[in-house]
Amino acid sequence: MFDFASEYCPPCRAAAVQFKMLAQKYPNHYAFRRIDINRPGVVGIDWASPLARQYGLQSIPHLVVYGPDKRLIAQGDAAEKWMADDLRHLRRE
Repeated sequence: MFDFASEYCPPCRAAAVQFKMLAQKYPNHYAFRRIDINRPGVVGIDWASPLARQYGLQSIPHLVVYGPDKRLIAQGDAAEKWMADDLRHLRRE
């Protein structure tokens, strides 16, 4: 999972803590990478960054989930739903 975020985004910082905990709890199921959309020297959320424009980001944190086969599974709200569903499944195991 890729977490597009900014250090200037309080919800992004909170989500990063949760993702880190999930990666530690389920190391064989999840790999998280946080990607800061800000360019060096930009103060505030850098919506004009090439990364933000390339992915069409309009809100963050923005999750993108890829499978082990590198296939895109979900992104944005669909990625959050996918993660919640997958966690319910893992907790039942």
